Amino acid sequence: MLNYIWLSLLAIGIFTAVGNDVSDEMRNPYRNGIIMDVRFDVRKAPAENRASWEGDFVLPVEEYNLFYGLKPSTGEIRQPASLSIGPLGQGSFLFPAGEMTPGRWKEMAKSASSRDKLSGRVLSIKFSNDKAFATASIL
Repeated sequence: MLNYIWLSLLAIGIFTAVGNDVSDEMRNPYRNGIIMDVRFDVRKAPAENRASWEGDFVLPVEEYNLFYGLKPSTGEIRQPASLSIGPLGQGSFLFPAGEMTPGRWKEMAKSASSRDKLSGRVLSIKFSNDKAFATASIL
């Protein structure tokens, strides 16, 4: 009798997990595959001992909320990030999920392959003349 109960609980768990995954695929709450435009404020440019750019992604919270379909609030999001850019202006980014990281990005970082760090691709980036900031399209 207990075997049937355990088997039923296992089946319910599997159906629930599959249902959640299908729901996430249909709604796409994390906006996978959709390009986001951000500003990147440079703190450290590449040097001999460092091949990446370090700085902050800056995004008005209104744009963040619109992108993810969240309730409106005000302010500005500043997320420390590290960029590795190739000669054609494409590359990757990595940022740790910290106290100031928005909730949706924290959720995404929890299930990322590198625990509590979120990574993605830089599709294009254009730096200002003085290399103090850039505009980037990220995925």
